[in-house]
Amino acid sequence: MRLRFPRIRTAIACALVAITSLTAPSKAVAATNYNEVGRQLLIMLRNMHFEKRQFTADFQRELLTSYLEFVDMNKLYFLQSDVDEFQRKYGGQILVSLLKSEGVDAAAEIHERFVKRVTERNDKITELIKNGEFNFDGNETIELSREDADWPADAAEADAIWHKRIEESMLEEVLRQLDQSVGKESDDPIDPAIAESGEWKEHVDLADAREKLLNRYRRILENVQDTNLEDVADMFFSSIAGMYDPHSDYFSFSEEEQFRTSMENKLTGIGALLQSNDDGSTQIKGIVVGGPTDKAGALELDDKIIGVDHNNTGEMVDITYMKIDKVVELIRGDQGTTVRLKVIPAADETTIKEVTIVRDTVELKDNLATGELIHWQGSDDKPINVGWITVPSFYRDFDNGTTSLTRDVHQILKRQMAEGIDGLVIDLRGNGGGSLDEAVEMTGLFIPSGPVVQAKNTFGHVEVRRSSNRFPVYDGPLIVLTDKTSASASEIFAAALQDYNRALIVGDKSTFGKGTVQTVAPIKRAMPLLAHGDRAGTLKVTIQKFYRIAGGSTQLKGVEPDIVLPSRLDALEIGEDALTKPLPHDSIKPQTYKAYDPSSLARDLLAKRSAERIAASQEFQYIVSDIDRLKSKVEENELVINLRERLEEKAEMKELRDARRAEQKARFAQLRAHLEKSMVIKEVSLDTLKEDELPVVTDFTTGTQTMRQSPTEDADDAEKLEYPFGLSPAKREALFILSDILKLGQKQELPPVTAQLTAHIVDKAN
Repeated sequence: MRLRFPRIRTAIACALVAITSLTAPSKAVAATNYNEVGRQLLIMLRNMHFEKRQFTADFQRELLTSYLEFVDMNKLYFLQSDVDEFQRKYGGQILVSLLKSEGVDAAAEIHERFVKRVTERNDKITELIKNGEFNFDGNETIELSREDADWPADAAEADAIWHKRIEESMLEEVLRQLDQSVGKESDDPIDPAIAESGEWKEHVDLADAREKLLNRYRRILENVQDTNLEDVADMFFSSIAGMYDPHSDYFSFSEEEQFRTSMENKLTGIGALLQSNDDGSTQIKGIVVGGPTDKAGALELDDKIIGVDHNNTGEMVDITYMKIDKVVELIRGDQGTTVRLKVIPAADETTIKEVTIVRDTVELKDNLATGELIHWQGSDDKPINVGWITVPSFYRDFDNGTTSLTRDVHQILKRQMAEGIDGLVIDLRGNGGGSLDEAVEMTGLFIPSGPVVQAKNTFGHVEVRRSSNRFPVYDGPLIVLTDKTSASASEIFAAALQDYNRALIVGDKSTFGKGTVQTVAPIKRAMPLLAHGDRAGTLKVTIQKFYRIAGGSTQLKGVEPDIVLPSRLDALEIGEDALTKPLPHDSIKPQTYKAYDPSSLARDLLAKRSAERIAASQEFQYIVSDIDRLKSKVEENELVINLRERLEEKAEMKELRDARRAEQKARFAQLRAHLEKSMVIKEVSLDTLKEDELPVVTDFTTGTQTMRQSPTEDADDAEKLEYPFGLSPAKREALFILSDILKLGQKQELPPVTAQLTAHIVDKAN
């Protein structure tokens, strides 16, 4: 089985999420000729994409399969007879039809069949949930992933698959209720014997469980039925773009704004995080501190929105069971305008109130660069000042130039340098990339003028992007911390500093491996003169591959660190090589550049010492254990639908978790007491960097609060993640490595690894 990150689009209206849906289209949607939009998209792909594709019959059949999987991603609703019918009818000519401005009609026909299958299936699901007998005492299993499964051969096979899925969903709800009842009464694991005795039924409200499932599938049906032609075109065009490579994509008109928001880190809305509920409501799960909702004080966490009056004109729209992206679109609006909401307060769900909120620009500060100044009393009693800069993305405002990652990092770095830092860590973990220009410009903060990255287009022309700074802003010891999700622009930055021997790269076995460059092209500009193209959408298309200045590509391989740290991401199939149709890895001629002396990094010695610390570190050994256990689960790719076995498994996991938590609690208490005497961390954010005295960070589990969020169901487990002073295993190890670099630079003798772990950060494995 492959565990992958799915292709997810997020809408942020204050909020998040997007999904798709054939109802009567709006006037704007009806005016758009999506057959013509598809024809122009196909022409643009042929002319602009890095690789030229031939529209062979096999290629078109593969595309049709891709679209069918996009629509029915778990292969649960279509039957094999549906798939065979559509392949016979459209498989070898669907793109030819699109060039004739007919292809979207085929996509719409396919989606209509999907709606029919979902509606039919929902009737059977409803009957099964209402009247099915669920004892959970058999030995049937269910696949965790159906990625490699076939579509059901016939209705009987589909019924069997769905029976197991519903039984598994009921079992999950039963386990959840048992946790909330029996599990809350005692610290001991739930006795698996209650499964065979039938005692479990005394602690579970099966009627409530059935109702929750009915609501869940009712929402799914509503979402599928609430589909217009724009939504169908979106799925179809995205499937076409994805046949070229995994990073070429189509954005519908509504998704364009989401993409722009992700790059600019700001939006206009009410400043709240929204979530769809199975009961049809839309719930407030987060409130941006200082945003319109926060300032108005009229909404609270977990309040449920059931109606929206877009411009406060008196026309309240019922949003019950409305898809989240459409709710978001209703709530969003221009700055300074007012939206009226009908709300069920979390504090009293028997009442309904109406609130008005004036929309405003909301800055998404969680996505901006932040910094820390870490004052650390080393194991030899010599203080070290470390600058730490966390870079969530390479953001940039392409229209107005008011938002720039490099500008923000420069400001944070200058303040850290003014405080007197001995070394610096740039944290790129979780950074999926962004602006290529920002990657080049930020690299220039750490190297003198010179080449940073090479980009080759489809004609073989190579463009070299260079740092324009004559001198680096910072030339001291430097570590770049990466993980498997560090991608694209992150890889350009890390690879350049590695090739220059300017920084030591520390992190997962490799970064993501995205070595391609995309551009965004509005399709409206290509539409015929009299065609309606206002909602034609945008094509994101791969036009170049980028290469390191040493000649190799990061495509597929990513950036391999100088020092590897164990990571739970190792158990998941994450990266370019896990995606569909990635472009191949290759190399080109290297550039001429003046690298720093590699001996100054002492890679082999530092890697050896790091490996010794990791082997002796209890936290890293927990990670290694988790990797092995998760890999085993992934390979099994199945769950048994048996209450006793699942309770036994939960009891085993609870015993393991409790033992780990007890050990951590004792060790963390020692560590916290030690760090309170030896470490001070100050916040160097865009909000604090101009203050005379930087604020001391006191809550290391949340950092500066930019959004108030509802607690999750597993909030009770959060303690195990609260590392003292925010020192996660990777962060702690990066500080150790930097300490070693500083001592080597000062020609000092390195302390024994065991001394670092026991006397300094108390993390020695038993």
